[in-house]
Amino acid sequence: IVVAAHFPHPEYNFDEEVYKRTASLETLRGNLSSLVSSTGVSKVVLIADTNAWTSIPSELIMQELQVPGNQIVSTSLENTCCFDNGFSDVTKFDRIITNFGREMTTVVLYEDVPLWVNQTLSGKVGAFHKPVFGSLEMTAPGESGSGSTGWIVATFILVGVVAALLVILVVVLKRKKRGMVDEDDDSECSS
Repeated sequence: IVVAAHFPHPEYNFDEEVYKRTASLETLRGNLSSLVSSTGVSKVVLIADTNAWTSIPSELIMQELQVPGNQIVSTSLENTCCFDNGFSDVTKFDRIITNFGREMTTVVLYEDVPLWVNQTLSGKVGAFHKPVFGSLEMTAPGESGSGSTGWIVATFILVGVVAALLVILVVVLKRKKRGMVDEDDDSECSS
C-alpha cells in the first residue's frame, strides 16, 4: 500500500504528546486500517509532507497511523521545508517511511534551489519543498529473498510534495476568489 499525503499542521509545539493530540491523523488512520483489512496487504509506504516537527520521529508517525508491524525504516530527516522559511532545522517535514525493508538511503534533490522556485504571489514567497529521494534496501548483501537475486532496491520519489503544493495552490486560489485571504496575512509556512 502506497500512501501519498499532505498532513495537517499540528500545534506549534515540539513535544511528542502534543503532536499525538493535535496531528489530526484520525481520517488517514481509519482509511489505512480499512484498506489493510480489506486487502490483506500489510506492507505500507508513506510518502508525505508530514508537517511533523524535526523532534517527532518517523516511528511515532507510523505508530500514530497504527501501521502494522514494528519494523520502521525511513529516509533521514533533511532540511526540505520550506523556501519561505529558509529551510529551517525544525521543519524537516518531508519523509518516506515504510514498515518493511532493511534500511533506506536519502538524497535531497535541488540542494541548490532552482531559479523557477523564486516565485511570489501578492508579495508572499512560495513554500517550495525540496524533493526527497529514498532508496529502500530490502535484503542484506549476499542474502536472497523470495525470488530475488541478492539486493532488491525499491526506489521512491517524493511525489507527494508536488501533489501537496498543487492542493495548497488550489485552496489558496479558491479562498482568494471568495475573498477569504487577507493580502497582508503573515500566517505560518504552508507546506
